[in-house]
Amino acid sequence: MNRRRLADDLIGFEGAIRNHDGDHMPYEDTRGVQTIGYGHRVDNGITEAAARVILEADIATAERNVPVLFPAAHLLDAVRQEVIVQMMFQLGLRGFGKFVQFRAAVLAQDWERAADEILDSDAARESGRRWRVLARWMRDGTRED
Repeated sequence: MNRRRLADDLIGFEGAIRNHDGDHMPYEDTRGVQTIGYGHRVDNGITEAAARVILEADIATAERNVPVLFPAAHLLDAVRQEVIVQMMFQLGLRGFGKFVQFRAAVLAQDWERAADEILDSDAARESGRRWRVLARWMRDGTRED
């Protein structure tokens, strides 16, 4: 069996729904089943290996998006860079764009105010523990307790 040819055929037969960036979007197949990619049924789940591949791709997207809104982020220490990437990862470009006061505080190296801005957000109210941890890391510049 020619696996490459098989994959190419399946891509042709299954098709995919993509957004304007070319990313695959979930869709309902002809039987109304939630599907993504090339005919992968969402209700079938994914393997740990596939989840890790997606995670790495999503991290790379977040890292690429950070300089769009925060060109000086690379000048920060590693812990604070990680906080910003985590925020971008969860919020996306549009959501992170709303953190104007946070970005101003970071540029001023006002870590206390930056941490307060993290905590004073809908994201923190929705995902409390995660955002409290991110605020502490931003404030202290370390992951130590």
